Amino acid sequence: MRANSRIGGRQVVNTSGDRLPTHGTETAPVRVVALSQVAAHLGVSRQRAAILVDRPDFPAPIDTLTVGRIWDAAEVRAYTERRSRRLADEEPT
Repeated sequence: MRANSRIGGRQVVNTSGDRLPTHGTETAPVRVVALSQVAAHLGVSRQRAAILVDRPDFPAPIDTLTVGRIWDAAEVRAYTERRSRRLADEEPT
């Protein structure tokens, strides 16, 4: 992860929160997450997360690395908020 500070045309921040080198660019950093972090954030198993990330309403991955696909953490958070509201609206009262 540290070897590449730009993924999908965006500057990235590793999951520990350290800012990666910018090489003179002045773009805002993007925190990225892999499938295991997506699963933890959604509160589901990795197997369920693998199904959810293939849904058309899930954010597109920023890139695919040797460890797998990675997503913009802010986009995953926004998806989680939309999903939580939708699930709450669907619960019987």
